[in-house]
Amino acid sequence: MNRLLLTFFISSAFCLGKPLAAQDLHVELTPASRKIDLATHVYFQFEISNPSEQEVSVLPPTLNFRNFRLEYWTKEQGLSVLKYVDRGAGFGLRSDKQPITLKPGQTARYFLVRSLRDYRTNAPEFWEAMAGVGALQVNAIYTPRSSLDLNQQPRIQFVAETELVVSNLIPRDFELLEKLTGTNDQEGIGLGFLGAPGHKISEENLTQFKGKFMEEDVDELVEFLLLKHAVTHSPESTRNVAEQSLEHWYDRQPRIESEALRHGLGINGMSETILIDPPVR
Repeated sequence: MNRLLLTFFISSAFCLGKPLAAQDLHVELTPASRKIDLATHVYFQFEISNPSEQEVSVLPPTLNFRNFRLEYWTKEQGLSVLKYVDRGAGFGLRSDKQPITLKPGQTARYFLVRSLRDYRTNAPEFWEAMAGVGALQVNAIYTPRSSLDLNQQPRIQFVAETELVVSNLIPRDFELLEKLTGTNDQEGIGLGFLGAPGHKISEENLTQFKGKFMEEDVDELVEFLLLKHAVTHSPESTRNVAEQSLEHWYDRQPRIESEALRHGLGINGMSETILIDPPVR
């Protein structure tokens, strides 16, 4: 199963003020399938749609260790085995959460990303649990809490499942990745790079790694860092060319990943702002 989306209709969920009557908000939690390796990020997208004929104010869900988790499951001798639970330390707690207004037909979208590279740094037990695993299923489980989300149905759960393939980096790739992400004179690849490359990463440092990895995902990430570096540091006369090259890179990525990267993510992996689609006509 490369992608499974479970959709729920909930009345007055995340609503502020007067609840909707017969109308419902349409909430979707969607994963982006991707191969897992040391440099991969796992992406999810929340969508909150207003299919009613009236304007409604909604509060984006708060994600923290109490109401959101990622579960990593494998199959062993035909049985599902829970290998690791990520309860999301730093999962986008938003102190500045403000209501957003959705007109009829509008959809609010925001993104969450977890860095498997960060697991290696902050949760080595994750990689110990993954040893010898060929494939795994990731469940993103969100259980709204009335005290946090103004949700009058706190027991409802939203579950998004996606099957991800574990890629075992060959030893040479692993050694190169260690050099690229080492902490002595360079910053490690992590969530921070999704916003802007760190100041310690130079074009020269990145160029020496481009095309050197056997694993395509890692080489793609190096290319992304090079393109971001070019956009950030190019003179105004050539910045347009650099921006176009970065746009072409975005276009090659799966939709959710592309939109999340274009939109920008905070250091905690949560969208800083909300994307709102125009009304459906």
